[in-house]
Amino acid sequence: MFNVPNEHLTENERASLVEMMSAVERAPNLKERYNILEGKSNTSYGAGRAALSEWWKKKKIADEVYARIDAVWEKFGLAPVQLIHEFPNEGFPDVHDADPAREDIALAIFGDNALQTTLRGEFRESLGPIIHHNWERHRKVFKRAVKSVEGLREKAADACKSIEEEKSRVTPAMLRTATVAVKKYSTGCKWFPTDVAQGQALAEMEEFLKHVVVTAVAKAKGVPKEKLAPDIANAADTSAKVRGRARARKVKNLSLSAAGDVDLIWPAYVQLFQTIPPEPEPPTDQADQETRDAVWDSSNDLGVDEFKNLNDVALNHLLQFPDGRPALFAEFRSKTRKCSWDNDASKDFVKSNSDMVPLSLLWHQRVGVAAIVDKIWQPAVSPPAVDVPGILIADEVGVGKTALVMGTIAFTIDAYWVEQIALGNAKDLPVGLDATTVRKAPILEKKPFFAGNARIPNLPHIVIVPNSLLGQWSSELRIFFAARKIEIYQYPTAEKEFARFWTGPWETSKMPFINRVILVTHSVFTTQGKAFDLRKGKSGHNSRKASDEKRHLKGERFEKLCMWYKRNFASCTLDEAHDFRNLTGGWYAILEVMKASSLRLISTATPLWTSPKDLCNIGRLLRMPYFVGKSGDEHEELHWKQLRAARRGISKEDTELAASYTIQRLAGSKDEYDEPESKARVRQVTSSWIANIRSGFAGRVIRRTVDSLRFDGKKINDSLPPYKMMIVPVNLTDDELQVHENGMKSLAGDSKLRDLDDPNLFNTTFYLESRTKVAFPFHNSPHYPPVNTFEEYDKVRSTKVDYLMTILRWHLISDDHGVYRDLDKQVTEEEQQIQEDEYDEATDPDIVGEYAISRPVPDLMHRGKRKILVFMEFPMMAPLLVSILKMHDIDALVLNGTLTPDERNEVIHKFNTDPTKRVLLFSTVGAVGLNLTVANIVVLHDQCWSRMLVNQIIGRAWRLGQEVAVFVYNMVAVGTVDVLMVDHGEGKGKMLGQFLEKNHAIVNRLQRAMRGDNMQAGDDEDDDDDDEIEIQDGPPATSRSRGSTSTAPSAGGSSRTSGSAATRQSVSSASRQSASSTKATNKKVVKIYGGKKTRARNIDMTGDDEGDIFDTSTI
Repeated sequence: MFNVPNEHLTENERASLVEMMSAVERAPNLKERYNILEGKSNTSYGAGRAALSEWWKKKKIADEVYARIDAVWEKFGLAPVQLIHEFPNEGFPDVHDADPAREDIALAIFGDNALQTTLRGEFRESLGPIIHHNWERHRKVFKRAVKSVEGLREKAADACKSIEEEKSRVTPAMLRTATVAVKKYSTGCKWFPTDVAQGQALAEMEEFLKHVVVTAVAKAKGVPKEKLAPDIANAADTSAKVRGRARARKVKNLSLSAAGDVDLIWPAYVQLFQTIPPEPEPPTDQADQETRDAVWDSSNDLGVDEFKNLNDVALNHLLQFPDGRPALFAEFRSKTRKCSWDNDASKDFVKSNSDMVPLSLLWHQRVGVAAIVDKIWQPAVSPPAVDVPGILIADEVGVGKTALVMGTIAFTIDAYWVEQIALGNAKDLPVGLDATTVRKAPILEKKPFFAGNARIPNLPHIVIVPNSLLGQWSSELRIFFAARKIEIYQYPTAEKEFARFWTGPWETSKMPFINRVILVTHSVFTTQGKAFDLRKGKSGHNSRKASDEKRHLKGERFEKLCMWYKRNFASCTLDEAHDFRNLTGGWYAILEVMKASSLRLISTATPLWTSPKDLCNIGRLLRMPYFVGKSGDEHEELHWKQLRAARRGISKEDTELAASYTIQRLAGSKDEYDEPESKARVRQVTSSWIANIRSGFAGRVIRRTVDSLRFDGKKINDSLPPYKMMIVPVNLTDDELQVHENGMKSLAGDSKLRDLDDPNLFNTTFYLESRTKVAFPFHNSPHYPPVNTFEEYDKVRSTKVDYLMTILRWHLISDDHGVYRDLDKQVTEEEQQIQEDEYDEATDPDIVGEYAISRPVPDLMHRGKRKILVFMEFPMMAPLLVSILKMHDIDALVLNGTLTPDERNEVIHKFNTDPTKRVLLFSTVGAVGLNLTVANIVVLHDQCWSRMLVNQIIGRAWRLGQEVAVFVYNMVAVGTVDVLMVDHGEGKGKMLGQFLEKNHAIVNRLQRAMRGDNMQAGDDEDDDDDDEIEIQDGPPATSRSRGSTSTAPSAGGSSRTSGSAATRQSVSSASRQSASSTKATNKKVVKIYGGKKTRARNIDMTGDDEGDIFDTSTI
């Protein structure tokens, strides 16, 4: 680690440290090692200890260790502040109260090294002091809080008072100051749960600030306060909160006049006070593709063997689905997405209306319904103690899992009324149902008992959905089900409304429970999961429980607010189940609802995200016998031990070899990796575990892909046009590249470089340090204020954003435009050179024509109908990007996690229905599950860690229901972390040559660091003294330097010479200037690009020029 120069140490310090560490390694026992490191027993090495201490401080190692310990404590409710709240009268807790989390802490700190030995001896001795020291750190914070809480209260009170007493106008700065001050006071008060005076003062200030901020933001957004913050009006509040609201009403002239004011205030307030329940973060994709494929055994048709050869007629008869639809479904659907549930809309839903098309389930969806029915209905009544396991619906993205679930619910309701009519209860049929249309399905002749019950219970259905999909699910239910055949309810997200849901319309409705569907968001279960004490030890009362046993309740009063309390359900469906892959409070809350349901369905295209344990936890939710109870835990523990043993066999040399190969891939090497036997063994053990898991699911998995075949040999998505993906290499300016080069140099000097072979560490290494610099290299996260003038943008100009605007403008101007600059066409180098020779900048439409971003096009959003999706990873950048696009006549909608559920639904509705809303910027909150087939252009402006996420993004537009070809532009900034992410996410090295061409010195540095070679000053230059030839490939770079201005001619020959107009420059224009002003270097530059003759890649629906970047089996 210290054998090479270290940026935090002088050479003398490093030499002293190396000498001391060598002595530590030679020491015969633990005591002698401690003596050396701690300076006991007259040992020397004082200079080495001082150097180690200096390095430790500068690297902030302690902060990272403490953060990991705190995360574990908080997960299990064992943090000191949490224990103080649980036992408020027992003083500051003892460190031994947190012992149940000891093993988890070891894993968090030492990683896989913790698996190489049990927690005993030296290992336990080293862990104890670390934990104890962190505990004492919390004790010091507690003591400081005792002394400072009064001062914090005064500052918070003064900040609130300044708002209350302001006579002219409350400014955003005043609101921000008050928000921060009240949050600091709130943090201090957390240590004193029994201090009534402090609690009341805090409650009053928080309520005051909430109403002031929410009122201002709601006014600026033009929405009701209750939509922005569901708990804004709480009738059961304390007197302190009443006082806070009264004070807030006295604030006058409060107005956030500019959009930037809202962008500055609301995100900060939400982040500090979490007014809106957060959307679960999409999990990092760690399991490799080979592991995922092993789950399904490379099959395109799992769980449907008995029905996949039936034709439409036979299938419809078997299910009693006339014309391919259940009796409760609507007869028609509207091409323009009109809803028959709307007032006076029923007259439009007739055959003669050209807007109507017959509605039915697709063939493969009916096959799925038949497979589910065959597995859930039983030939005999089951004993009370026997659970009928549920079904995992793992159809790939876009195949139609939502329609399959709705078809299953409709079949269940039909079957219920068949039973009731047979029992003579036809009089109870709800309005809109006809006894003559409800007939027993032949598929139930041999299996008449629903989930082993003697009768189908008259109970409601629950569908658990991501917050972002609530509106879509509600809309889809109204499209598929005929009006008044069912009732749809949305369970509230505010905790105070939980109990009230079961009164009011629910209680007074005459609709039978079986015909009611309740939509519940994921965040509800995150909230209700707080009723459980998750601690594993005796203090948590869970020490001897199986993983799927009900966790100990913090109190019955908490459970009374939960959905499962003394209730049962006919069916429970969990959509996008990968959000609950771990045994969190939310998982246990869903488990209780699953236990209270007869039919259990889990829907996710990606059930395996991180490890085989994901599948085990899905099996537990579905009540699969192989995974439940202590025997299920024993199965998992057996395979986990085998995997740990295999991992212990991986030597240091094997790890370094794998990391070295990673660096070689980054350098563009095509050499094959000779996998060590130890790593092959880990893979074999993992595959064996997955084979057992597959057996444990006992055929209760339904999995179809886009390549699955119908009974007639056609693909199930035969009507779905292919999509084309175009890699768009983005060449940055010298200034921009310098920002990224500095980041790469930092990586090369990192002592943990071998961690590049670890997906988790690879993610965190680059997450904020490099990824945020790709789009906006001259900003510092998390500050991305909007720009109001072209001069402001010119100071922070982004080449990648300019490329984005050029592509957007190309498709917005005319629906007739195909792929931008024929990027989907393959050309030879000779053809490329001919095009380059013939290129004339004076006629380039990206420079002098209407496509140039320097030219205003006020009616741009009205020029056509084509709609575009733009994926951006970081919501905090949205206000800045929106402001830049707006200045260039591109009016974009935004969908991300800072919006309320109602705001999200409104954005989606506008994008789907408003012809002028043609561009949607969305983050990961919109990347899963949403149906946005109204768009047929997808731009990946930011790169993703996971190929699975890329496929989810593309699947928003390229899915069943899409009628035209989809173009996908994947923007990759050459010479940046973008290229590494393409390789990391795709497992391919096709683009890495471009990285090498821009980063010879950095790759050289990386490789040397991996070998452990000494790197002296100047080592970042190439070893070869000969002039090198740099091949510049892809679209030319924008060389606009920060703050520069130029003149861009318009189509009519005139120029807009003002500084603001000049900065509105096209990608090609800027790149031409770059080519003509290349700095003199010792490199010979061969230019093989140019304008519309950009060297292209022929990338069809399956991937790159060899057709294998993207695997369509994951779409």
